[in-house]
Amino acid sequence: MLRYVLKRLLLVLPTLWIICSLVFLLSKTVSGTCQDWQQGEIGQTFSRLEPARSSNNLEPIVPLFYFSLRSSAEPDTLFRVQPESHRLFLKSFVLTSGNWAAIAAFYQALTTLQKRLQLMPETALTNKQELKQQLESVFTLTEAKQMQQTLEQVERQAKRQQLPTHFIRQLTFAQHQLKNIQAQPVRALIPALTWHGSNNQYYLWLKAFILGDLGVSCRDQISVNDKIAEAFSNTFFITVLSLGLLFFLAFEISIWLNKASQNKWRRFTLGILYALDSVPLFIMALALLTLLASDAYFNIFPPYGSGRIVASETPSYVTWIYQLPYLALPVISLTIANLPYVTGQIHQAVQQLQNREFILTAKAKGLSESVVLRRHVLRNALLPVITLFTGFLPALVTGSAVIENIFSIPGMGRLLVETVLARDFPVLMGIVLYLGFIKISANILADGFYFLADPRIRVPS
Repeated sequence: MLRYVLKRLLLVLPTLWIICSLVFLLSKTVSGTCQDWQQGEIGQTFSRLEPARSSNNLEPIVPLFYFSLRSSAEPDTLFRVQPESHRLFLKSFVLTSGNWAAIAAFYQALTTLQKRLQLMPETALTNKQELKQQLESVFTLTEAKQMQQTLEQVERQAKRQQLPTHFIRQLTFAQHQLKNIQAQPVRALIPALTWHGSNNQYYLWLKAFILGDLGVSCRDQISVNDKIAEAFSNTFFITVLSLGLLFFLAFEISIWLNKASQNKWRRFTLGILYALDSVPLFIMALALLTLLASDAYFNIFPPYGSGRIVASETPSYVTWIYQLPYLALPVISLTIANLPYVTGQIHQAVQQLQNREFILTAKAKGLSESVVLRRHVLRNALLPVITLFTGFLPALVTGSAVIENIFSIPGMGRLLVETVLARDFPVLMGIVLYLGFIKISANILADGFYFLADPRIRVPS
């Protein structure tokens, strides 16, 4: 058994590495960085953080990978330019013109202009914010003619407001540098390969992942591991209770349906299950919330939350006992929503085994119908059930997003929704990794169950 599991674990390692690499590449396709979000340059969700606080959490400015394939007109240190919008602007500009020296001179003149505008007191400039936005908009343009028109517009406003002479001179100098950019398209077509070594973002990210460090949240600077662990504990509790109750009821209903004495009730019961299967999960949850947690009907369970906060020294089992009434409705909702499908699958698997020779032999020995179903039929119907069980494990974790938002439970599903809305991408990437790890763990668990349930796997061919 141990050797079998170890073989499966060795096969899983490449899969885990591929998932990690894909998550890393996915995180790099997102526009902007944590530095941009903290400075409020991307989106309106994030509040501005204190400079002293944000400066300690910036990512190291290193290349993306071990090597990079670039245009020969593009410098090999372009990755150092921050923020990302400036870097993308320079890369696009140099690929169209090929004249990096002239572009660098224009960029330096433009950033100097921004710094001088920033140092001007607010009292000396009525529309300082408008001028800042106009200068920043230059980094979103792709044609030199559009950049020239924007700078001329800024110059007219500066002269109208009688801004300091040094600012107007710098503005004129920036326009002069823009006009000096002569296109050299041939250089942009020549490829160049640069080796960066192990000091790159992928190596540092993978090393941190192996050590269990997924970074910090861009929103509140809390460790990604801490945020996910806190949310996962609630979701795991709901998932385990739902899976246990779901498969217990599904097995019992399937056995009951396959008894000969229940023929008259079989069609009626299956009809009810098919009707329940057509009800969406959120409607089921809202109906239970109205019926069992409101003053209008039966106020049996608490409607929202995950239980009161207990002292840190309180044992875990005491905390779980406090949480049970709050988790009752979410567990019941998930169980009822998935019960028709699981019961139908187990019922069909049991029916297919009813006329097998070993079942007829067991009946011929005089064993009762209940013993035949539980001891012989169910054991041989375990293989499709194992696949179903391990497939439901990650599905329930991700599918709990609706339940956790309806019942205000701080779990993985609710964290996922909040993270997407807040564009907190480090936490989002951590959730994707956790879900991938859960899926892999479910597959390993399925292999172990197959090994225990099917003697053909244990015996060499």
